[in-house]
Amino acid sequence: MSKSPNILIFVVDQMPYDVVAPGHPCHMPNARGLAEDGVSFSRAFTCSPHCCPSRATFMTGLYPSRHGVFNNVDTNTAFQHGLNPGVRTFSEHLKEAAYRLAYAGKWHVSNEETPADRGWQELVEYRKEEH
Repeated sequence: MSKSPNILIFVVDQMPYDVVAPGHPCHMPNARGLAEDGVSFSRAFTCSPHCCPSRATFMTGLYPSRHGVFNNVDTNTAFQHGLNPGVRTFSEHLKEAAYRLAYAGKWHVSNEETPADRGWQELVEYRKEEH
């Protein structure tokens, strides 16, 4: 019987990719240890300068033109406040594969749904913004 691997995804805002690289002047031993023991990406690029479309792309594997999140979903100027109908996230696939998923931190993928709607157990409840 094969055992599914554990997966830890650690996402931060506004931190350069190389801050965990050897020789960087910033001392972050725990983050550096995670990078050394796991997988880190040194040539990754964002689909958008906005947080929400980038997070939606990460969660879905789709460009904003497919998932529907073009700017930040928690503002009155948002083009739309969530993912297009029928768009699935990787968490839904993992949940179907019997993974137990836990989520902590900001969601910013949709103001119409919470992480729990996409298969996650929320360690800190996400609050939807009122518009």
